[in-house]
Amino acid sequence: MPYIQRFSDVSNNFSYPKRKNFNELQISGPFQVYLGNGENSYALYFISYVNPQREMFNYLFDRPMILIFLILLITTPLLWWFTRMLTTPISRLRDAANSVALGNFKIDKRLSIKGPLELRQVGQSFNRMAISIDNLISNQQRLLSSISHELKTPLTRLQLATALVRRQCGETESVKRIEREIERMDKMISELLLLSRQQMNSQVKRDIFYANSLWEEIIKDAQFEAKQRGIAFLTNIHLPKNELQLNGNFRLLESAVENIVTNALKYTKDKIFYPRRIPQDLYQ
Repeated sequence: MPYIQRFSDVSNNFSYPKRKNFNELQISGPFQVYLGNGENSYALYFISYVNPQREMFNYLFDRPMILIFLILLITTPLLWWFTRMLTTPISRLRDAANSVALGNFKIDKRLSIKGPLELRQVGQSFNRMAISIDNLISNQQRLLSSISHELKTPLTRLQLATALVRRQCGETESVKRIEREIERMDKMISELLLLSRQQMNSQVKRDIFYANSLWEEIIKDAQFEAKQRGIAFLTNIHLPKNELQLNGNFRLLESAVENIVTNALKYTKDKIFYPRRIPQDLYQ
């Protein structure tokens, strides 16, 4: 047989017999044997039938590094596909959450139709939440707009009444104060309308202004009101004038400070102390 001839050419040392597969045949040898009186020696080769697939597995299990390499070669694409199947919907959900945080409530239909069942259910719930928040904000804006428009009507009548009082009584200090309060209320209503429109963009107009301009008029008005109520309104100013600057929306910050002072007037019976002090290192 040609297989034996080829094998005997490379394996002819009796001290180191070899074994080799040729398709379904396995040849082992040579083994030295003596026949007869022992004067003549012969080379003995064993030939057996084997299962090539079984031999291949035996070969792989005998060489673990090759087996590990093949396992990695097969499983790496599967793991990559499985990881991508999980991470892609999660990335979409993250992007949708960031979009909602920026005020964009447009739903992403892919959240509810792509990915594993559990993530699709989370995507459906997230889209329903975004729609609910969008509807809630829209209703709130409509409510603010309606309230602001409703307040405009009595304010206009109040302005007309003030004009009649001025015509009858002249330009008195009380009339001037009423006009200033009406003008301030008109600005607040206008800014409330503007704020309701800007709410979706989450952006409010900012300006740079001196800090003392924020509370000068508020203090004057508070002192006037406190005097009418018989309340002592004391201030302690420790701020350099026209040096400290703020960056923000003047009307909103003024409204916040005014609310604090107004509450103090509302709940105080005899005396209000209003200190204004900022550590030196904050504005140097």
